[in-house]
Formats: sequence, structure tokens, C-alpha cells
Amino acid sequence: MAFTATMGKYARVVIVGDSVTSGNGNAGGAVAWYPPLIRLINAKRKLDGSGTDTGSTVYYASGESGDNIATVTSAITARVANYRPTDVIIALGVNDAINAHSGGQIQTDAAALIASIRTNCA
Repeated sequence: MAFTATMGKYARVVIVGDSVTSGNGNAGGAVAWYPPLIRLINAKRKLDGSGTDTGSTVYYASGESGDNIATVTSAITARVANYRPTDVIIALGVNDAINAHSGGQIQTDAAALIASIRTNCA
């Protein structure tokens, strides 16, 4: 993901995922994976060529146990649109694979999710 397109005062990053995004099921207890990523994004944003602080990243993570791509797509407006994201990170697909969805179905569902984000969350 390129962050140069969203170098305004604040980037609003929404992370949509499943129980792993919410912090459940990780080794060592309920610790989400994304805080180190947000720190890296913030470090990148501060390097705008002039040494000027370009702002911080405001983020919201939406993850529910058992979520798959289709369930997130059906709820994307309620879960994401109000945050007016500049960037959306999608961390889904594990539950689809566990439930034996075919690769083609996962690809179709992911395309529908991305289209819904572009339509409803811009």
C-alpha cells in the first residue's frame, strides 16, 4: 500500500478483519497485530522530504470472530463509512478458507468487498 496519496494532516485508516484483527486467537492472549503497523505508517508519514511532521494516523479496527469476506461486505457501510477512511486495510479470508470456500469464491467475494468500500466509504 502506498501512503503518499494520503499525506494530509491525518490519515484515517480502517482495518477490517476477523477475530485476529480484534486480537482474539493470537498467541499470548488478546493482542492485536496492527499497532506495530500503525507505528510504521506514522514513521513513514513523518518522512516527507523536508523533515516536517506530516501528521499522525488515526485508526479504527473492526474485527469480529467468525467474520468472512461476505459478512463484512454486507456490513461495510455500518462498520467503516462513518470513519471516512483515507485507507482501508483488509485482513480477511482465513474463515473463508477454513469453511472450504473455493479460491474462485474468495476472489469474487474480495472483489465485491473492494467495490463496496469504494462505493460506500469514500
